[in-house]
Amino acid sequence: MKKQTSKIIATAIITASLGFSSFSYAEQQKQTIDCRIYNCTHYSKQSTYGRKVGAKALAGISNIGTGFLELPKNIINETNDSNIIFGLTLGTISGLFHATGRLGAGIADLVTSPIPTTPITTPNHVWKDFDVTTTYGDGLRFKDRPK
Repeated sequence: MKKQTSKIIATAIITASLGFSSFSYAEQQKQTIDCRIYNCTHYSKQSTYGRKVGAKALAGISNIGTGFLELPKNIINETNDSNIIFGLTLGTISGLFHATGRLGAGIADLVTSPIPTTPITTPNHVWKDFDVTTTYGDGLRFKDRPK
């Protein structure tokens, strides 16, 4: 009798685990499709440690190398928001600040790349969302940590 009960329990556990794994696979496929549609970064829960570290190091290297592009980006954005005079004056000043900030954030991301947190700058690269003003501060936060 005990032998039959343990077989029933083992069968129930195996059946339940197989059933729940299909839900997990379906959720993973949905997230992959959502990332294709919404252009997600590689910081999802399914990412491995190596992918997170590599993506953060790549963001740091690209921000160090292309931080100077904040200057024309801010001139263009300020010109589009107001006029050419403000674009050339305020855009140049804010572009210099953001170029310096992106360079510093790139160095910090590269140095702290073994810690799998998100990059400091948003957007991660200067060429993503070119019309959006760069912000800082979401970096060094773990995405997998419960809130």
